[in-house]
Amino acid sequence: MNQEAVFNHFSKIIDNMLDNSLFFETFWQRPWSEETIEGSIDDPAVPENINLYFGVSRGCIYDEDYNYVVKFDIEGDRYGDSLCDREIDIYRAAVARGLDTYFAKPTFLGIYHRVINFYHINTIEQYLDWYDYNPKVFDEDFMKVEDNFGEIRPITIEIPLYAYPRADRYTYSNLTEEEDKIYETQANSVNSPLKKRHLQIAMEFIFRYGINQYKKISDFMDEYHINDLHFGNIGELNGNFVCIDFAGYHSEDSFGSSSY
Repeated sequence: MNQEAVFNHFSKIIDNMLDNSLFFETFWQRPWSEETIEGSIDDPAVPENINLYFGVSRGCIYDEDYNYVVKFDIEGDRYGDSLCDREIDIYRAAVARGLDTYFAKPTFLGIYHRVINFYHINTIEQYLDWYDYNPKVFDEDFMKVEDNFGEIRPITIEIPLYAYPRADRYTYSNLTEEEDKIYETQANSVNSPLKKRHLQIAMEFIFRYGINQYKKISDFMDEYHINDLHFGNIGELNGNFVCIDFAGYHSEDSFGSSSY
């Protein structure tokens, strides 16, 4: 990976948003989880090949025509530290165990910096309920009430960006009814995070890599509290089963109890 080139590519995408959209000028001051704009965005500042996706703690910029995606932490991260940094630590541990094939490699690219002139964000919150608005509607409503926002002031935004190889959507294998029964029985014989959200994921893994490898990856995932594996967090990379989001969702356990 040419880290500088990847960083510059996604920095230009953010630049374009900031230069051409009031919505995104607000958004990039303090990124939040906004599922209503997931996927293609109806905004002139965002080309059709650019998508934003969100989970509980992070967002992702996805360029359909590029070999990498970029993740960033969002406002309201209830877990404290960056979950992208956590994934870097998990990936390093996976390398040491010979299990890195099953994880998309995270790379810290750098921190995007930009000085922009904008209104105090808490004042904006008094007048615009942005969670219900798409970018175009937000921009129109913003213009109607901007006189209430007071003096413009310069602020500096800093956004750590992390690159991951872009994986393809995972496709189910064509298992026979007999194979289904065999792999379901094997999957249920192991206490595995791979089956926590969707049993079919565990069955697919066993079909591809066998029960012994399933036990190894299950032990590793359990040790590192990787507990949020659904088909949205699984992909295919170079023909391999790969986890594309493996920081976990930690509402009950804590990062401190894992060993990384």
